[in-house]
Order: sequence, then C-alpha cells, then structure tokens
Amino acid sequence: LLGLFFARNFFSPIRKFSEIISRIAKGQYDSSIVVTGNSELNTLAEYFNKMSDFIREKEETLEIMVRERTALLEEKNDFIDNILNSANDIGIVATDIDGNITYVNPTSEALFNYTATDIIGQPIESSHCSAELSSEVIGRGISDITRNDRFFFTIEQMRDEKSIQIECTVTGMNAADNHFTGYLLLARDVTLAREMDMYLSKAMAELDIIFEHSSLAIVYESKGGIARVNNAFEEMFHFGRQEVLGQKWQEFFSSLQIGETDSFWDKKIEAHHVQNKNGEKFWITINKRSSDPDDPQAGVIWIFEDISRQKEAELKIKQLSMAVEQSPNSVVITDIEGTIQYVNPAFIRITGYTFSEAIGQNPSILKSGKTPDSVFKEMWETITSGQGWSGQFINKKKNGELYEEHVTIDPIRNENDEITNFIATKENITKLKDAYRQAGLANQAKSEFLANMSHEIRTPMNLIFGMTELLLDTELHAEQKKFLNHIQNAVTNLLGLINDILDYSKIESGKLIFEQKVMVLEQLFTDLEGALALASEKKGIDLEFIVENNSTRYPVGDRLRLHQVLMNLSENAIKFTEEGKVEVKVRIRDSSDNHCTAEFTVKDTGIGIEADKQKDIFESFSQANSSITRKYGGTGLGLAISSKLIALMGGEIGLSSAVGLGTMFSFTLSFPTGERVKSACEKENLSTAPSTPLRVLVVEDNKANQALARLLLLKDKHHVTMSDHGLDALQVLSENHFDVILMDIQMPVMDGLTATSIIRKFEANVPDPLPDYQDLAELLHLALSGKHISIIAMTANAMAGDREKCLAVGIDDYLTKPYSTKQLRAALARVKNCSDQNSDALSRHPGEEESVAENSKPVSRAIVQAHLEENLSIDDSTIRDIMHTVTESLQTATIALSQALEEENLSDIASTAHHLKGALLNLGLQKQAQLTVKIENHVLAKELEGCYAVMTKLRYDLREFLEPVER
Repeated sequence: LLGLFFARNFFSPIRKFSEIISRIAKGQYDSSIVVTGNSELNTLAEYFNKMSDFIREKEETLEIMVRERTALLEEKNDFIDNILNSANDIGIVATDIDGNITYVNPTSEALFNYTATDIIGQPIESSHCSAELSSEVIGRGISDITRNDRFFFTIEQMRDEKSIQIECTVTGMNAADNHFTGYLLLARDVTLAREMDMYLSKAMAELDIIFEHSSLAIVYESKGGIARVNNAFEEMFHFGRQEVLGQKWQEFFSSLQIGETDSFWDKKIEAHHVQNKNGEKFWITINKRSSDPDDPQAGVIWIFEDISRQKEAELKIKQLSMAVEQSPNSVVITDIEGTIQYVNPAFIRITGYTFSEAIGQNPSILKSGKTPDSVFKEMWETITSGQGWSGQFINKKKNGELYEEHVTIDPIRNENDEITNFIATKENITKLKDAYRQAGLANQAKSEFLANMSHEIRTPMNLIFGMTELLLDTELHAEQKKFLNHIQNAVTNLLGLINDILDYSKIESGKLIFEQKVMVLEQLFTDLEGALALASEKKGIDLEFIVENNSTRYPVGDRLRLHQVLMNLSENAIKFTEEGKVEVKVRIRDSSDNHCTAEFTVKDTGIGIEADKQKDIFESFSQANSSITRKYGGTGLGLAISSKLIALMGGEIGLSSAVGLGTMFSFTLSFPTGERVKSACEKENLSTAPSTPLRVLVVEDNKANQALARLLLLKDKHHVTMSDHGLDALQVLSENHFDVILMDIQMPVMDGLTATSIIRKFEANVPDPLPDYQDLAELLHLALSGKHISIIAMTANAMAGDREKCLAVGIDDYLTKPYSTKQLRAALARVKNCSDQNSDALSRHPGEEESVAENSKPVSRAIVQAHLEENLSIDDSTIRDIMHTVTESLQTATIALSQALEEENLSDIASTAHHLKGALLNLGLQKQAQLTVKIENHVLAKELEGCYAVMTKLRYDLREFLEPVER
C-alpha cells in the first residue's frame, strides 16, 4: 500500500518538481513555470504532510509488529535453548562463519571439560577436539562444509582418571537463503556403546565357534527353510551346507528318516532311525528349540545327537541284565561294607532266601562254619585292596542244607577309580564236586588198571626179551637167528606201543614231570644217530645229523623227553621215506644272558602229507589215512605225544609238506642255561659191566624172571642171591653183605618200596622201623646201620609217578622191564662207579656220625682253602678270616637244618637246605651241594626218613667244619 501511495501521490509531483529544478538550473525558468510551480509546490507540500502522517502511522504499526515478532522469537529461542540444554547425551557446539564458538550446551561442557563462559567467542580450534577438527576443516575446505557435507571423528578424553571415547560429527549450518552461516559440532560419549559392541562381537564370535564346533548337529530353520547348519551336521549327514541351505526343512528331514522310532534309556527318550547321504544308518535323538518362545514366527533350532553307540551299549546292558537275571549262577552285589544291595533270581532259587530277606543283609547269612575263617579273611583283604578273588565256600541254605560254591568276587569302580561296590558270581559246584570225586575214583581205577596191565604184560615180556637176547648170544644157525630176531623185534614194537600209551596217559593226567638238567645237544644227536643208524641202513637212505652251535653255554632241560621227541620224529621220517635222505638239524644261539634258543628241524624226502590232512596229523590215534596204517603200521600216538611234549616244554610244532616231495617238522625251544659239571659217573663208560664182580641180591617173585636175572648176572661173573619178596630180602640182608640189590616193586608179602624204605631207615638208625619183627630188626640194625647199599628198582610199572615214588624212598636207580643186558650192565655200572666216587653213605640219624662207612672221607679244610686261594686273589690273613666265617656259617646252617628235621617242619627244611646249597657251591663243594638238592626232593615227596639219611651223610662230610677253627 505504501508503495502504491508513493507511486500515485508522491512520485508524480516529485517528477514535476524535478523538471522545474532542472529548468531553473538550465536558465529556462519563467513565471508560468513558477506560478505553475508554486501551485504544484503547494500541492507537493500537502503531499509531504500527508505522507509524513501516513509514515508515522505505519511506523507505529511496524513497531507493534516488531515487538510482537521479537517476543515470538525470544520465546522460540528460549524453547530451542531448553531443548539444547536438555540434550543430556549429545554435546552441541555452534560457531559463526569464521569458526568462532557462539554456543555450547551443558553436555558439551561436561564432555570437553570447559564452561561456556570460557569457550564462547573463542575459535573452535581452542576446543579439545581442535586438532582433529582443524585438520579436517583445512583438509576438506570450507566449500565442502557449505555443501552440506559432514565428517566424523573420535577422540579420547580423560574423565575421573578413566579414558572415555567421544564420537563427533561436524556439519555446516546454512541460512534460509542457503548461504553458509557457521559450523555445528555434535558430540556423544560412546565408551559404553563401544564396550557393548565389543562384548556383543566377542559373544557372537564365541557363539559362532560353539555353533560350528559343537559335537551335536544343529540346523537353524527360518520361515520353514534351512537357514544355517553347522560342521557336525555336515559330518553326520554327509551333506554340504550349500546343498541344503534354502531347502524346505520338513521335506529334507523326511528324506533322512527310515521310519523306525524306538525308546531309549528306559523309554524316557525317543530315538529316530535315520540314514545319511551315503546310505549309512544310525540312531539319533532330536531336540527342538524356538529362538524366541514369545514369537511363534521366530526361527527354530533343531539339535541332533548320534546315539548309535549308546544304543549299542544299551543293548549290551539289557543283554547283560538279562544274562544276570537269567544266569544259573548266583550274582550278588554289595556295597563297600559288604551289605547286599542286589541278588538275582538264581540266588533266591539256590539259597531259599527271598529278595527282601537278602537285601540289607551280609553274605555271612550263608556261612555254615565249614569254611575256614582264614579263607574269608584272605578274601576280604584281597577285594578291599582292589584285586579280584576266587575260591570255594561251603555254604548253608535257609533250610540248613549245605552246598559248595565256587565264588569269584571283583571290585566295581567309578570314574574316579574308587571302589563303590563288590560283585560276586557264585557257581553251585556241589554236583560238580561229586562228579569230580567220581571221576577221580574212575581215573584212579584207570591208572591202577593201566599199572596192573603194564606189570602183567611187562613181566612175561621181560622173560621173552631176556631169553631171546641170551639165545641170540649162543651158536645158532641162520634160520634160528632169523626167528629170534623176529621175536625180539615184535617184543620191541609191543614195548613201544605200551610206552606210547603210558606216556599219553601221563600227559593227559598232568603227572608228567620234566627234569631240569644241563644237556649237551651234540651228545644227544650222537646218541640219536647211533640208535637210528641201523634202521636207515636197512632202507638204504642217508641219515644226516647237523648241529650248529653258536651258544657259549649249555641248555638246561629234560634230555630224556627231548630225545623222545626227536626219536619219534626221526623214526617217522625214516618210516615214510623210501629213498633219499633224512636230515635232523639243530641251530643253537644265545637269546639273553641266561637263556638260549634251539631251533630243531627233521626233514625227509618221503611220501609227504596231503594238505587237508596236515591239520589232523597231531591228533591222538590219527594218521593221514587208513592205507598208511595198513602199510606202515603204528598207533598214531607218536606225533600226538611229541606235539604235547613240545607244548609242555614251551614250544609249538609246525610242519610243511607236499605229497611226493617230503615233509619237514620244526619247533623252537627256549632253555635256561647253566654250566656243565661232569660227574665221575659221566666220565666212566657205563655201558660195560663193572670191572670187579659184585655181590647182588635179586628180589623178584617171578621164578622165570629170577632165572633170567641170574643168567644175565652170572654171564658177567657176579655173585647172585635170590629172594622171593621184600620180607625175605630183609632176612637175607640180616645175614649177608651185598653191594647191590635188584628190587622188584610189585611183590606179595612185602613190596619193593616198603622193603627199600625199611632198609634206608635201618641205615639211618631211625627208631623201630620193623616193630613186628624185633629179632630180625636187631640183626638188621647191626648189619645196615651207617651203611648204604645201592638199590636198583626192577619194575614193570611205568605209570606217571612210579619213578618218583622209587626215588623218594631212597632207590638209587631204576630199570623198566623188559630190560636188556646192556641196560642192566649200565645200571650196575652207574651205582657201582657213583658209589665209589661219591661215597654215598647216606645212612644214619643226626648225632651218630661214628657209624658212617669207613671208606667214606669227610671234606678237609685244606680242600676248601685251596679252592678259595685259587679263585680269590687275597692274602693268607684274609683267607683265615674267611675260613673262620665259613665254619661259623656252616655250623649255624647245619644246626638250623637239624632243628627243622627234629620239628618235622618241611618248609624250614627246604628253605634252609636251599640256602646251604648256595654256600656249598661257593666253596667248590658240588657233591655236598647235591646232597642239599636231595633233601629238597625228599621234602617235595614228604619223606622225612630220606631227609634224615641225607642229613647224616652231609654232617659226616662237613665234620671238620662243625668243629671250631682258630684264627
């Protein structure tokens, strides 16, 4: 309106006025113009007056409007200030166009540690964020900020001795017309947020590791599809994650299920049978979890565990439980105090106690009083120490009936290896024990039958064999010799058959005893070669024996049994070989400091063995086929016995064979080693008769065998006296002196073992060994006291233990009927030569040394001293000290041994004799050490009389050492 007013009322007069002025200035002013001009000036004055009034009016209006607008702006400013001052989390700093701070809010003051008074008007570079801000402003330029650009930075600020992080944002401020007016800085403390971010990042990383490395297969289903799977899922189902991601979960899982479900662990868990991509089937359990229980649309987590092993274990547990429940044997579980916690139905059935009656009780409710308390004590000490125990109890049922049980008790341990329970498995062996006793009686009857059969067969065989041998030594024409040779061969074969049967019986009964003596395998092979030479020559085949000895020591074992094995194998090889050769070989080498190994092979070029028959060749009474039995004969026991003997010696026999190309048997044995001590008896040629005639008493009830023995002995010019039985022999001995007694074992009136035992007791001065014949006893005491007559057993018994029984009562040697002239001569030579060399006067009770035979000499100190001087490099003074110590040691040992004998304490006798043996060997007294071995053997046989006899000899031999010696 003002503009319009000026346009109409002001600018037109002004224009006219301007024209007048312009004319006057140019000198063109005239009166008309003046008049006109005056009139126009008046008009113009009026306009100015009106204009002035109008302006004053408008000024008043504008002043009112300004005051209103100012009040409104102040109100808005107060509102904005309140907002800015109330921004507790955000610091705000504003500047003008030159960067001077015009505003800071309280939060900025707290963040940057200054006041508004201090900072307003100052350039923004003076603030704590100046370094970053100024560099950014300078670097990027004002123009960038004015284009609404912004930049961010973070600074660290110390507050209360703690470092905080402040995140800043700087932007430009523009006016309404979009021109730049200054800077705006927004600051925020992000320390906690950063810490939370780090915590969340770490937690997410850990969760990711847990997810990926979990042993359980995990699938994350989102909106019905597979969103994620872990490594265990890939390994379990053999699907790569790229193959399954995005698939519909229900469809995919349906393809894995086989369709079977089963209860697991007492029906508390459901198990699913599934298969993986490769078709492998296994059992799993499934757990389903929602990622947000409050949101049904949230994702689902599926967790799978392979329980195939647990299912298998559960099956085994069920089977074990069923086995325990259905076991015919009692099963009892107790706590560590012995209180019953479980019994199975068999316990209830056998004992008569119900389940409730047994639970909480001690197994001692079954005690009968028939089982020694020491057994229970040993059992409890064993199981509480963590070891298993087994033994037998005689128990009592609830009704009082007795029964026998074989019990095995073992401790049960937890995962910390602590004993928590004991489990006992108890077998009722009452019927088994009765059957065992019946079997024992039957076995005893069988043994007695075999012994009787052996005796009855061997007795006539002895006569046939001996008479045949005597006839062969006479002048005969060729046909007579041929017939006699046939008879002798038949007897030999029959004897071999009997020996095989008896050996097999010994092995089966477990009564075969192996000797442990030093062996010279070269000599063993020489003996084998001599024994087999004739058979190989008759068949025209070569027989080769090879010994490769790389050992520096001698093996210790049973020479007789090893000879038997090699003899069986070699005879077999010769029997089944028609041409070519048989090779018997041994390779000996040291295997350790005190052992050597011997590898034996027996190889032939014979008929061989079919492959399908080789596995049966070592069975009893077995041969490759019936045609072999018809052609070659034999019982089929030889290889069976050899195999069992090798097994008992710790080896295993093997064979390789091809039909028509031959067979090789092989086995390896490990032997302990020892030093060879060649006795005087070994050094003699024992196959020949003694050089001087002997006075021989033959005790034999069979008249024909008496005649045979007489003929064989007279042939070597011995003096022979006959006796029909043991009691008759004692009568003869009371009146005559003999060098040797040939003693039959099985005789009427008094058998050979009894007679020998009585003789040894008289020799040892044992009181009253023949109470029913006092007169005869007095004569025998005078005739036998302090002496030792060599006694050779002549027996047709060859069962297990027969030889041991003979040696236990004091018999010196052993001949099995039938015996040859050579065997008889060897036996006589052994007892005669060993008696001469060793002075075996083993015949008196301790305390009566004066009765020892006159031809026996005690060991002198000089011999022992010489041995010590030879083996020890020490002076005479030390030797004397040692001799004094030796004397005291031997005195102490013999006193202890005598005391143990008087007390009949077998354990002390054996241990004292064993310790004494070591001392005697150190002194070079091998013969006396052998006497202690005899004492140990008598202890094993529980023959105290034999111990007395050997002790008498030992005390006599050590007489000089049982007297004090001066230093």
